[in-house]
Amino acid sequence: MLWIEGIGREGSAYGATVIDENGNREWRPVSALHDIALTAPGVRRKRITTCFSTWMAGPAEPFFEALDFKVRPENMQAVFQVEADNQVFLIPASVLMAALFRPFRKISPYLFRPQGLDDLCFPMKDSEGPPVAFFRSASSMLGSQKERTPALLQPLSWMHCFPSARRMWDSVILAAREGQLGILLPKATVSMVMRVLPFSNYELVTDITITVLDAEDDPYAFAENHARTIVFHQNAFHAGHGRAKPPIKADVPSRNGIWAMSEKEWGLVRDVVVKKASSRHSPKTVIDCILEKFGRGISWGDAPAGGTNTSILTATHRQMLKDGRWPKLLGLLQELRAPTMEMS
Repeated sequence: MLWIEGIGREGSAYGATVIDENGNREWRPVSALHDIALTAPGVRRKRITTCFSTWMAGPAEPFFEALDFKVRPENMQAVFQVEADNQVFLIPASVLMAALFRPFRKISPYLFRPQGLDDLCFPMKDSEGPPVAFFRSASSMLGSQKERTPALLQPLSWMHCFPSARRMWDSVILAAREGQLGILLPKATVSMVMRVLPFSNYELVTDITITVLDAEDDPYAFAENHARTIVFHQNAFHAGHGRAKPPIKADVPSRNGIWAMSEKEWGLVRDVVVKKASSRHSPKTVIDCILEKFGRGISWGDAPAGGTNTSILTATHRQMLKDGRWPKLLGLLQELRAPTMEMS
């Protein structure tokens, strides 16, 4: 059982001081941070969708008590407190970083050096996939196979092309210079699967797999058409008859400033986007609320619920991403709301 106390330098390279439950300390290179797992008995899986803007600083002490540390760490690692589904989760920075910067072991040499993101990948014009590419040296270092490269590039493309994601990347080394393991949170809503250990009034998060992230800020001008929906794991888009493609562009076209569908539009898209009618909630109302959330660029918590609730909206959007209905809907609306179309 290991906890990262903080970050320091040994020569020209950054490393971490880690401590085990018996108080034994050890120096590890940053490339080994991914291996410092918070393993614990009794963990269970939990899936949530949450907006980073709602996260707060949280205490580390519950981890030390739950994991039975005999010696309390001299902690310089950030811990985030997250409320979702009427539960309070505590997430160490190391766990979040391993999920965001994958594969962490091979990315970390770039993450913990100045201008590391610019040394790792560069913008590409007229790209059919993510508008960035690896430098040859980075591609060789990562050992990226052709079929895996797009999955690795999507998150990195987001970090390269969106201001708050770029600040997130840069914040890691800024915190390290202060001896801290910390990270600034981006402007985004994220869906993720966590391994949690219940303890007292908290759910202690020991591992995270991010599936899909929705950016909530505008990209830089050079990437103005960049998709706002970022797929971290392609299996999030797995459909029963193959793998659906992520949306080319997540911006929701409006109808004269209105994102909700007209009855005529709904009649044209209903059979494509509705799998089965709900006896409790109008599928049009639910989807209209989701369209307004992305059209206005607001968080899930601020999105209109239309008589439902945030959990229904996020679950519906997640399922539509998974089976390919969301990109199909956006494509249809792009066509229906094009300037040449008349739709009332």
